[in-house]
This record gives sequence, C-alpha cells and structure tokens, in this order.
Amino acid sequence: MRDALAASTWAAAMLATWLTTRTVPTLAAASLAWASVVVVWLGLWIPSPSWTWTSRISLVIGSLWGLSLVSARPPYEALPFTTLESATAFAVAVAWGAALHAARMDGETSRASARFGLVAFAFLWGHVELDHAISPSASSLLLIGYYAVSSVGFVGWGRLKRSAHLRRLGLGLGIIAAFLAVRGAWRLPEAGARIAAYLVVSVFLLGIAWWYRQPDEEALPAQTLH
Repeated sequence: MRDALAASTWAAAMLATWLTTRTVPTLAAASLAWASVVVVWLGLWIPSPSWTWTSRISLVIGSLWGLSLVSARPPYEALPFTTLESATAFAVAVAWGAALHAARMDGETSRASARFGLVAFAFLWGHVELDHAISPSASSLLLIGYYAVSSVGFVGWGRLKRSAHLRRLGLGLGIIAAFLAVRGAWRLPEAGARIAAYLVVSVFLLGIAWWYRQPDEEALPAQTLH
C-alpha cells in the first residue's frame, strides 16, 4: 500500500512540476530535480523503497535535461560556468547532494546510487561546460587539464578508499587526457612544440601509471625495528 502511494505521489508531483514550469526549460530542469528531493524527504515520514527509486528516475531525467541545455548553447560565445544554463546544472548538482545527504540513514544501495549520480553528473557537467568554451584552442587545453586533474583525483580517491575500480577509472581518464593532448599537439604548427607536447604527455602517462601501481601504505608489511 505504501509503495503504491509513494509511486502515485511521485508521478503526480513530477507531472505538476513539469506542467507548471515547462515554458521555461532552465527552470523546469532544476525544478524537476528538486521535486525529486522533496519526494525523498516525504519518505522520511512514510517509509517506502519506492521513494528512493522513483526519485532517482526523475533526478536522472532532470540531469540529462540540464546537461542538454548546457551543451545546446552556441559554441565559443561564453565563459564556462557563467550562463543561466550553468546555474540550472548547479541546481541539479546540489539536488543530487541533497539526495545523498538524505540517503545517509538508508541502505547501501540508496547511498551508492545517490553518490554515483552526484559524481557522474558533476563530471559530465564539467565536460560539457569546457567543451566549446571560449575558443577551440582554449577549449582543448581546458579539457586536457580537466581530464588530467580528474585522473589524478580518481586514482588518489581509489588509493584512499582502497578501490581498484576508482583507480582504473582514474587511469582511463588519464589515457583520455593523453589522447586529447596528442590530438591537440598534432595541430601545432611547429615541430619543436609538437615534440615538447608529446614529451609532456609521455611523462604524465608514466607518472599516473606509476602511481596507479603503487601499493597502499597500509598494505605494505610492517617493518620491525631491531
């Protein structure tokens, strides 16, 4: 009975939110995300698993909508993270954070889904903001730096959490950053500049691969002092 009540309440809330805000897409995407959070808060008074999975569905819809609004902007006409569409994406990101906070007392599945949604949305938002930002050359440099920093961050996070999956994700992002750097370097007019860029990429890949393979300090055998 509670599951049916939760699902019907969610459907009515999402429909009402969309009908009210559909003429302003930026407002509609943010409102849909936050209506999902309100649904989660309702679940605190009427416990039911349906509050969680229904809210995740509408949060994903709001996230995809927000990302599409950011990516649909005219290319190379605005600074990243400074437009109305960026504000919408920020509101969606905060909604994911609120959902994660609300899930702190729930099961691991609920927390993991909210955590994954927040991280995935934040990463994709950063990508679409920097893609076609300012100018072609500036956008290329920003994306290279973004993926390189993300690579280091995920490898470090994986080492901290002792998670092989996060480490592999960081290594994969590092490879993407290197690919973007090589593609950008190939377009440089001077041979010396291209060679220097390739050397920098090589050093970065060697560094991230070395750090990726290093064992955690806690995993090292304790040394006995004599």
